[in-house]
Amino acid sequence: MTLKRWWRCASLGLVCLLASGCWASFPENLLSEEAGANDGGVDRPADTPGVETAVPEGGPDTTRDGGLGDGTVDSTSDLPQPDGPVSDSTVDGQPPDSTVDTTPSDSTVDSDPCAGQSCPLGCNASAARCNRLDPSNFNVASVYGQLTFDADATNNTTFNTDTGEVRAGLNLIRSSGGPGTVKNGIYWAVVTQGGGAPQIGVFAMRSLRVRSGTTLDFEGGNAAAIYTAGPINIEGTVRARAVARIAGPGGYDGGLADSDGQACFNGQGRDGNTQGSNRESGGGGGGRRSNGGSGGSATGGSGASGGGAGMANGSFSLVPLYGGCGGGGGARS
Repeated sequence: MTLKRWWRCASLGLVCLLASGCWASFPENLLSEEAGANDGGVDRPADTPGVETAVPEGGPDTTRDGGLGDGTVDSTSDLPQPDGPVSDSTVDGQPPDSTVDTTPSDSTVDSDPCAGQSCPLGCNASAARCNRLDPSNFNVASVYGQLTFDADATNNTTFNTDTGEVRAGLNLIRSSGGPGTVKNGIYWAVVTQGGGAPQIGVFAMRSLRVRSGTTLDFEGGNAAAIYTAGPINIEGTVRARAVARIAGPGGYDGGLADSDGQACFNGQGRDGNTQGSNRESGGGGGGRRSNGGSGGSATGGSGASGGGAGMANGSFSLVPLYGGCGGGGGARS
């Protein structure tokens, strides 16, 4: 079969060369194997796709897999292996969570330090209490917890800044004496300011109410200060007045005739002037937050001018704390 194919193909090739190209169709059986012929060991692929034939598991895979059986190659699964039971103490060397999370719960850590209290000025979280008023000129922090008296003036009440005595009508509320101490829930102390300013008589209590129709009077030479841990309600009258030329608590006396008022940070009024035998002017008024008024002039003839007014003095901070300045005395011939 081999020689016969060669001759036929050679003849056809010669004819194509002479014709400078050709095409030919062959009978389908021209290049087919003849019956009974042998390919001589040459495989000719089939025109149709090959079909794989299953190999029976009659022998070990070593024949198919290059000498390695499944027992050697696939001894472990390619899939991830499940984790075995491992305790926390082995993996991270730490106690179990029930032991680690021993900190207090949020309900304890974030609790309101002022819970159950009414704090009009807000809560002081660092001190675990309500905010307190911080007054100028004195401090009552050391006795704050001892201020237990609620002063409710249903009768006319008097606070003496020099002695510490407190009376409501005929009733003694706080006895005199004991500066810097608490008596009957009321604290009293005397604070020295210096620099020409008077001393301060400080009263402190839990609350104060001056009812309508009643009067709270301060008496004594020291300036007056009241501090309360709670509310102050003023519905009636509060007085710290002078009597004639004698100053009220913390104030400065007025001058005698032909004299200036008591020295008061340049706020004292000046005395009046005289012209002739019967022309006498008035003294000038004392100043404090504003200037005082000038003294009245004497008229007639050449006249006499009034005393000069005292100058404004002091500050909004009330440091130091003092009352009004005294006026000058009228002229006297």
